[in-house]
Amino acid sequence: MADDPIAIVGMGLAVPGANSPEQFWEVLRDGPDLFVEAPAGRWRTNAFAPGRVNVADKGYQPRIGMIADFQPHPRLAAEGADRMRDLDFNALWLRHCLYQALDGVARLPGDRFAFCVGLTADGSQRLIEHQLVAAVRDGLDATALDAEQRAAALEALLDRFPLARGPLEGCLPQSIADSACSGLLPPGTPVHVVDTACSSALYAVDRGIWEIRSGRAEMAVCGGAHTEQVTSAVLFAQLDGLTHNGTVRALDADADGTLFADGASLVVLKPLARAVADGDRILGVVSGVGLSSDGKGKGINAPSSSGQTAAFEAALRDAGVGPTAIDVVIAHATGTRAGDGVELVSIAEVFGRDDGDRVIVAANKNVVGHTGWAAGTVSLIHLLLCLRHARIPRQHRFVEVPPQVRAAAGRLRILLREQDWPTAPGSRPRAGVVTAFGFGGTNAALVVCSYEPGHRYGRDDPPPRTAPDDPIVVVARSSIEPGPQSGLGFGVHYPLPSRHQLLVPPSMARNIDRSQLMAVDCMHRLPDVVKRLCRLRPGAVGVFAAVFGPTRMMQAASLRIHFDDIAEALQPLAAAQPHLRDFLTGLRRHLDDTSPVTNPYTYPGAMPNLIAARITNYFDLRGPNLAIEGGEAALLKAFDAAAVFLHTGRLELALVLGVSSNTLPGWTASVRPLLSGAHAARIGEGAFLFAVTRRSTARHAGLPILAYLEASGLDPAATAQVPA
Repeated sequence: MADDPIAIVGMGLAVPGANSPEQFWEVLRDGPDLFVEAPAGRWRTNAFAPGRVNVADKGYQPRIGMIADFQPHPRLAAEGADRMRDLDFNALWLRHCLYQALDGVARLPGDRFAFCVGLTADGSQRLIEHQLVAAVRDGLDATALDAEQRAAALEALLDRFPLARGPLEGCLPQSIADSACSGLLPPGTPVHVVDTACSSALYAVDRGIWEIRSGRAEMAVCGGAHTEQVTSAVLFAQLDGLTHNGTVRALDADADGTLFADGASLVVLKPLARAVADGDRILGVVSGVGLSSDGKGKGINAPSSSGQTAAFEAALRDAGVGPTAIDVVIAHATGTRAGDGVELVSIAEVFGRDDGDRVIVAANKNVVGHTGWAAGTVSLIHLLLCLRHARIPRQHRFVEVPPQVRAAAGRLRILLREQDWPTAPGSRPRAGVVTAFGFGGTNAALVVCSYEPGHRYGRDDPPPRTAPDDPIVVVARSSIEPGPQSGLGFGVHYPLPSRHQLLVPPSMARNIDRSQLMAVDCMHRLPDVVKRLCRLRPGAVGVFAAVFGPTRMMQAASLRIHFDDIAEALQPLAAAQPHLRDFLTGLRRHLDDTSPVTNPYTYPGAMPNLIAARITNYFDLRGPNLAIEGGEAALLKAFDAAAVFLHTGRLELALVLGVSSNTLPGWTASVRPLLSGAHAARIGEGAFLFAVTRRSTARHAGLPILAYLEASGLDPAATAQVPA
């Protein structure tokens, strides 16, 4: 089973304008305008100043792609309105997709599953509203207001942020994933939550493939979900990354930005031989996966052609095919000038042809918007639908490519009208590539083919796996902790690193969350012999950051962005209550004293997945980098993810980081009830970095062995064993 090709046997989807893959196909063909301003039932906010740029803590574009006419799967609807209302949007849509994706998939008693999804703590409007209410409640408790006045203020706040009335337990990434699959997959199904920003869903597919190939699961359900919310819309506008005219024109010369959208998508994976034996409908075959990091470049959020082409080439190698075997590329293509231009150049470099049979480039964000952490599997389903219908829809809102990339793009085709995709001559499958690129330079590409009975998929020379008697070992460690006089945290202002330590000016460093700063500092503190191996083999080193919840910088940004909403909600009461007026004045002053005005550096400085990416960016590492969400077990899950890459021979060294930086009241007050035992009362700050490799690599590189990971490092509950 280790190298058996992987079949896709089920799919489910919910995006603007479509509650199913079948409806998505019609949207792709018709190209309707689906972008809207969110109604009051979704949110009420003063965070937008339409048409005005560079307004402090405001966004200029209120339009989003919204799942506005959601029609739940019949079995989800049968669970009841109360049950659906209690679910976070992400969990609701994922559960809907899971019902769809499992329809018709053959299962046997005892089949083991893995549930692998891309999610972020920044993608839940309910979590943000809970944090806002918790932060204000904490401040109100310190005022001279009496209990009745505090209760009235809190009720006014809940009227403004009604999602905070719902349960908190289900709006953190791990609990969202757990809620989505509870009762639909076998009890005890392992749940893996990854965050690589907009490439998360494809990273989840990769994890699912290796859960099957490692023998830990017979099937994997993989994808992602994203709920657009106010904070991210404002912060991306601060980057000038959103369209100003309200239209997404991916790949076009007039593209001026993207629009984010709600979305969820899942696919079901199964070994091809098993799928054939089970009589499943085979939607496609994943024959190659390529992952990469950009390493050092112009900036941590600037796309890199070399990183993208590395992912393309790795996927082709894994599939055992050349670029001429690819008929179509479903591009990431967000509609930003810089991103689309770099991607077109990258695609042309690898897949471009000078003959008449040029590869087709297609994209879907101009129709449904950028579905963030779900985007990779939305594009994968786009490709699967093209395979099913043997047609490729035209590119809506496209006239011509940008002039600066016209020479490169001349070796590609972007369709102005729908085109047939006929069966290839002989037995060669029709083949396409799906791409996804995330902030922080986390790149992913999949080679997906039509199923043709009798065709041999995959490489003739599969890469060697590591020997079973070559255990995973810890070879180095470092840490950053508050001093003995500092208590549990570093205080209001974390010490800024020198320019040499971070390679950014102090003005930018002040906008970087301390979790990212601690990650780089930990890396500097590793022994030189480890850093030397990183320099010699940058493509064979990956970074796995264990995270839990939103960063401190993101929470502070949310408070700034929503301050006018808080003030407006409390103003009728504050007019007659001087203490409440004083509280609002003090909150405004506190925000200005402790957090910078949101600006182009805030979003990359606050995203959880960039904790890992800061290390790959500064130290020019080219292997995959990803954040692992897992609640209190996140670090164990990060070790588990690293072990999968090491045991499959895809990495020689893994850097596993556990970090905690958010001790702000809005986070600690809201999450404390969910923590276990003594941890609940003591949420502290710190970072701990471990260099992990195989024993054979450690011996060859002269690295000391500090500890072994039991169970070959493949069990999330594995314990460390220190050698005698």
